[in-house]
Parts: sequence; structure tokens; C-alpha cells
Amino acid sequence: MPPLTQRSLGRHELIGLQVAVESDQCVEYSRITGRVIDETKNMLVVFDGRRKRRIPKGAVAFRFTLPDNSTCLLEGKTIIGRPEDRVKKFRGK
Repeated sequence: MPPLTQRSLGRHELIGLQVAVESDQCVEYSRITGRVIDETKNMLVVFDGRRKRRIPKGAVAFRFTLPDNSTCLLEGKTIIGRPEDRVKKFRGK
């Protein structure tokens, strides 16, 4: 698997990455920042330092901080689906 970069983020494991939620439509989600601790087909679970927050992928965009401290904005709609199927979906992109 290629190294984790902005271009290859969709093919990688998201658990463990720092994330900030960005949303114009869902104000209650737009202030959430933390570390991704779990992922399901339609949700990311983020620990914000005090509690676990479940965020629907389809409603927001996520700004991930990569290990090299660069950031990458990823629309949640593009990562809807089972995490293990995301590798197939993003192959060749």
C-alpha cells in the first residue's frame, strides 16, 4: 500500500488520525475535533478528549491531519461504505 498522503488518504485506515469536522449545514458537528477511534459504514467515531462523538459521514466534510502534519479535506460522502471496501473503491485514483 502506498504511503499515507493527501492523494492516497481514501485508501488508508482512518483510525488513529486527528480530525476536525467541517460543516456549513450541521453546526453541532462543525466544532468537533479529536482522534478517530472507530469507523463504520456510515459513521466515524471521534474521541474529543472527553467523550466519543458519532459523526455521520454523509453530512459533513473532514479535515484530517496526516503524520507529516499536513492537512487534507475529504468529503464524507466519498468515504461512505465499509472501511475494507474503500480500498477497492479508490484503487487507481
